[in-house]
Amino acid sequence: MKAKDTVMTDGELEAEIRKDYKDFTIKEQTPEIEDVLCWTREAQAEISFKAGIREVVEWMFESCPHAPKNFPSDKRMCVQCCEAKLKEWGVE
Repeated sequence: MKAKDTVMTDGELEAEIRKDYKDFTIKEQTPEIEDVLCWTREAQAEISFKAGIREVVEWMFESCPHAPKNFPSDKRMCVQCCEAKLKEWGVE
C-alpha cells in the first residue's frame, strides 16, 4: 500500500464536508477549487501515511511487557502485543 491508495474519493470528501455544510457538492465548485481539493487530499494522504508508518516503527521498538526477563530481545514480538495493537488500530 502507498499513500496514494489512501486518498479520499470525491464521495468520501463530500460526505465529510457535508457534516458541516449540508448543501456542498464538489461538481458545483470551480475547476480551480476542485484542483485545490484534489491537491489537499493527496498531501493529507501522504502526511497521514507517513505518520502511520512512524507510529508502527516507534511501537515496534518499545519494550514488550510480556517478554521474559533476560530474553535476548525485549522488543514487540509477542502475539499478545501484536493482536492488541491490531485491534486498537482497527485492523482485523
